[in-house]
Amino acid sequence: VGSSLSYGDDIRSNEKGIEFLADYSSRGPTSDGRIKPDVVAPGHFIVAPNAEPNTEGECDGSKSPSIRRSIDVGSGVRYVSGTSMASPVVTGGAAILRQYFEEGYCNSERCCGSKGCGESFIPSGSLMKAVLMNGAQPLTGGIQRVPDGNVVNDQPLKEYDGNQGMGRINLVNSVPLEGENNIQLITVNDKFIKDGDKDEYKIKIDTSNGCNEELRVTLAWYDPPGAVGCLKCLVNDIDLMIEEIG
Repeated sequence: VGSSLSYGDDIRSNEKGIEFLADYSSRGPTSDGRIKPDVVAPGHFIVAPNAEPNTEGECDGSKSPSIRRSIDVGSGVRYVSGTSMASPVVTGGAAILRQYFEEGYCNSERCCGSKGCGESFIPSGSLMKAVLMNGAQPLTGGIQRVPDGNVVNDQPLKEYDGNQGMGRINLVNSVPLEGENNIQLITVNDKFIKDGDKDEYKIKIDTSNGCNEELRVTLAWYDPPGAVGCLKCLVNDIDLMIEEIG
């Protein structure tokens, strides 16, 4: 997980916001050429618990946080920055996504977008990863040095590059929600495939109602660790191919 800047009261006056990647964010690719990070999330000036075990209610804070006013946000909480803060943001998003599937927002054909409209099931980790990546939005800014505020002009951001991967996670763009968006989603959960197998899915896209959104397909799977010193570290190398018919 990479770290973008934050927004609102959680950015300083010279910081450009969530469309920009923090310069300290780790970059890819991996040693064998795979894109990393997978996604990014706000990780710069995140309000976090201060871990005071002998104080009751210490995580509530005593001030309205604003990095524009002060780094001090009161007892019990503090501002922290780094990919170690971006990762919990993604974890929280994954927890909400798991609840979405467990509360029956999807049926066997597609996700219907309202609680109880479908069937409850426990999503696999690979499904949640695929949905988060599929709905991520590429950052449109650049890479900004913090704290001096200079933009790194010789390292532009591109879609699906080794700086941001699939982009910043966006739950509203990841799953259908009645009254919030107008997207459609088909999921395949925990599908087992053997070596040499081929699975095929046919999807009919109806554009008669004016729909002109892009089709996005994401495949994710569990993969065991590669060997130490490997040059090609994927153990299960699975390909995804899309063919337009008609």
